[in-house]
Formats: sequence, structure tokens, C-alpha cells
Amino acid sequence: MKKYIQQNEAIFLFLISFTIVFAIQYKMVTNTLPYSVHVDEAPIVSKAIRMMKTGDFNPHSFNYPTLPIYLTTIGTTIGFFKSASQLETKSLKDLSGRIYPYFKYPTIIKYPKLLFIMLSSLIFVFLALIIKNIYPNQKWIYCTIPILFASNVYMKQSWSYLNVNIIGAFFIISTLLYLLVNKGNDSIFTKVLFPSILVGATIASKYNFFPLVIPVMLSIFFYSKEQKIFKILLILPVSIVTFIVLVPYSLLDFPKFLTDVSFEIWHYKSGHLGYDGTPGFQQLLYYLNSIFMQFTIPLTLVDRKSTRLNSSHTDISRMPSSA
Repeated sequence: MKKYIQQNEAIFLFLISFTIVFAIQYKMVTNTLPYSVHVDEAPIVSKAIRMMKTGDFNPHSFNYPTLPIYLTTIGTTIGFFKSASQLETKSLKDLSGRIYPYFKYPTIIKYPKLLFIMLSSLIFVFLALIIKNIYPNQKWIYCTIPILFASNVYMKQSWSYLNVNIIGAFFIISTLLYLLVNKGNDSIFTKVLFPSILVGATIASKYNFFPLVIPVMLSIFFYSKEQKIFKILLILPVSIVTFIVLVPYSLLDFPKFLTDVSFEIWHYKSGHLGYDGTPGFQQLLYYLNSIFMQFTIPLTLVDRKSTRLNSSHTDISRMPSSA
């Protein structure tokens, strides 16, 4: 048994890491319910519940891509059945009331949160596998998991609320790991089709993650031995088809899709009033400083008074007691 463990040391360490990360995030989720700690969670959850109640899977708004909403709907459906088994709900008519700043029926929202933190925990493992693939004989690669765990922003994004970033990050890391593991395989499926499907799924999670197409192209350019141009040209149509499959109403409700996506482009371009510093080199330094500060490494490169972002908060006084 000891010899078997030694031969499969990496597998055991990654499984243990996944279990520990998931358990910690699970504890955080259960400790915060029934509260919703971020206002951006409400639009996703409300659409998922509306789909359950009406059977209409058209989100009727495309400010968020619908893949995270569909995943949330799967989770809330499981949670609804679990809630009924606990005598909290007995029909879809019960699915009314507050979503933010707290949930009327926390069991229903618990299960999509579990799905999201499972994907988030896999990101830890996949990232470590990427580093292990690059440095196969280095023991220090196991430090990647606690380093990522030290990021306050990532941890908060990963468990505190349902958001499109975690789903998109999962597909990004999955794509990079797949490309790395299969860099020597030059088949159409391995080099183009499956990576392009992952690209489509990533964009169906968050629109502005489209640059993921670049490493797929580079993988073909550097590691493919034949039909490079054909393979690169095939990425775009496969990604688009995948996106349409996962966000079907982008085609079925095309005018609304165009309107909402163009608004998001304007929204990102115009910024967030009161939450942005003055554009330029100082703001770039602020962002770099923020990255270092995530890992508790101080870097005083900028005057934080001039570039500090205003932090939003939840009004605790409006929340019910968890008792």
C-alpha cells in the first residue's frame, strides 16, 4: 500500500487538496446562508427561479451569458426537491420573496453554490496539474494550491456568491490544461474541436473571456505539423456553434442579445462611476499593487488615497436573524 501511494503521490495530494479546499468553501457557504453577500448574485438567481416557475428558458436579458444561469437553474432545481423533503416548500408557488440581501429558502440556493464551489475547487487542482506538467520533477509545484488559497479576491469570488467569473475561470484553466497535456497530439479533435468547444463554453460564461482563443491558436501554430491554417480557421466556427448551443437565445432573441451585449461593451468602456481611479500609469500601478497585496506582499507604489476603490457593503441591519 505504501509503495502504491508513493507511485501515485501526486494523485493523492491533489485529491486531498481538492477535498480540503471544497470542505473549507462548503463551511463558508453554510455559515453565510441565508444571506447573500453580493448584489450581483440576485440577477442570476432570479432568472434561474423564473425559469423553474415558467418553463421559459429565454433569460430575456443578456447582460450575463446564460450558461452560468442554466447551471444555477440545475442547482436550484435540486435544491427545490431537497427543500420539499425538509418541508420548507411544497410547490413552485412558494418560490417568492427576497433574494437579496437574504434568501427566504436557503436550501434552494445552497445546491447551486455547491456546484460552483466544486468547480472552483477543481481550479486549484487543475492549476497545480498545469505547473506539474511544466515542471514534472519539482516538489514545489504543490505550493500552487496554498498560494491560490491565499488570494482573498479569488476565495471571495469562489464561494461567497454565484458569479460568472468562476465558471469562466474553470473553463479557462480546463482549456489550458488540456492544451498542455495534449500538445503532442495533432488530431483535428484534439488540436481544434475540443479546445474550440471549451473556448465557446468559456465565452458562454463571460463574454470578455474571448482572448482564450489565442492560446488555442498558438498551440496549433507551435505544435501542429500539418494543416495549420485550416485548423486555425476552424476554431472560430466551432467556438461560435458551441456558444449558440449554450446560449441559444442569442440567436432566437437576436435583437435583445445585440442590445444587451452592446450595452455591456459600453458599460465596461465607460467604467464604474465612483469605483475607478484616474486612467493612466498610476492606475496600472494600483492594479499591480492589488495583485501583490492579494498574497500579503506589500507594495507601496502608488498613493492609495487617490486611486483607492470604494468598497461596497451590505446593510446588515436589513437582514433577518439566522436563528
